[in-house]
Amino acid sequence: MKHNSILLKNPRTGTVRQAPLGFSWTVLLFGFFVPLLRRDWFWTAVMFIFTLPTCGLSSIIFSITYNSSYICRLIGKGYRIYRIPENLRCKDFEKFFALQNRAFNKAFPPVYDYRGELNTADRTAA
Repeated sequence: MKHNSILLKNPRTGTVRQAPLGFSWTVLLFGFFVPLLRRDWFWTAVMFIFTLPTCGLSSIIFSITYNSSYICRLIGKGYRIYRIPENLRCKDFEKFFALQNRAFNKAFPPVYDYRGELNTADRTAA
């Protein structure tokens, strides 16, 4: 099974975090322990509160949405995309990520060439 993840770096502290993409099998199997180990206190509390009355069935919903929300929260905290695997560097990924993440332009600032035209060939964050 292929595991796709991106690296995000906080420019102020230099901290690098790995953020997986797509469906979260770990959240499905381990529930609120995943955000607890990632030090994501908000989602730890939310998952714990919803896990008790639903007897763990809420993990199905959280496993679909957690990785996207984790990336959004990291970017909201000031992290910037540091490295994307080669197999994900395509326009389809940028379109998907732009739809999933409102902070996309903050993470991938537009790149202009010397003529002032938008260069979409290379949009990697520094």
